[in-house]
Order: sequence, then C-alpha cells, then structure tokens
Amino acid sequence: MVKPIPIILATTNATKIEKFHRFAEIWGWNHHTQLKMYTPRDLGIENFDCPEIYYTYEANAALKADYMKYMLKEDPDVKCDFDINKDPYIIMANDSGLEIPALDNWPGIKTKRCCKGTDMTSAEYILHEIGCKLPKDEDHDGVMKTSTAALLTNFDASEA
Repeated sequence: MVKPIPIILATTNATKIEKFHRFAEIWGWNHHTQLKMYTPRDLGIENFDCPEIYYTYEANAALKADYMKYMLKEDPDVKCDFDINKDPYIIMANDSGLEIPALDNWPGIKTKRCCKGTDMTSAEYILHEIGCKLPKDEDHDGVMKTSTAALLTNFDASEA
C-alpha cells in the first residue's frame, strides 16, 4: 500500500481552507488515495499567525509556507501521522488582497490589516473608504489578486 503524501495548508482562515478543499475536489485530489490534506489545527498547531512582512503576494505566500515548515519542526505540540524529517510532504500557502485601481490599488497587500484599530471588518472598512473617497459616478471596480506557494519537502529529486 502506498503511503499518502500529506498536503499541509498553511492557514487557519476557514474561507481559504474551504477554497483549497474545493480546488482539491476539482483536481480530483479527494479521490486520489496518494494525497491527504491537513490544516494547522489537524496537526495540533492552534496559533498559526505568520507575520506578512513583504510587499508582494508571492513573497508573503512563500514566507507562510516556510513559517509552516518551521512550526512543524519546532512546535512541541505538533502531532503528525507522518515523519516530518523523512516522509515527503507538501506545504501549500497563499496570500491575497483586493486592489481598487481608483484608489491607487489600495488596500492591496494590506487588505487583511487595513481595518486595524476599528470595529469594522475589512469588507466594511473598504466599503466605507470607497464611499468617502470616490465620487458616486466613479469606477468602483476592484481586482482580487492571489498568489499560491507550494513547498515540497523531503522529496527525492532523483526519483522525479
């Protein structure tokens, strides 16, 4: 029997987890016996809060994948049914943001953090700012940008 390859989602965001599962279904992963998906909570990591310190979605996604690898190796509460030092596994991470061209692509990379210090959700705050900063007849279109990183760990390149 082939041991399933773990795919670890580097997020505790329920919406992102749902989207990863939806993509897995589209790609047929949930029917593929050689893959098994985990969230940080599945592995005993209750507080996965990676600081988003970079200025691109790509760099922040890669940072989250690296941070998850660090947590797997350093967090004493991690509970895996695979050997993180020997078995191959994949860490999937993403970063995303809403860019509104009429507001110079604000909030962009800071979408998640744009409403800090208020009682509003990010969506409420963004709608409030659009209402305050843009005339009613101006274009309010926005673009959702997303970057996903995959970190392959303990794979033997000679077997590829």
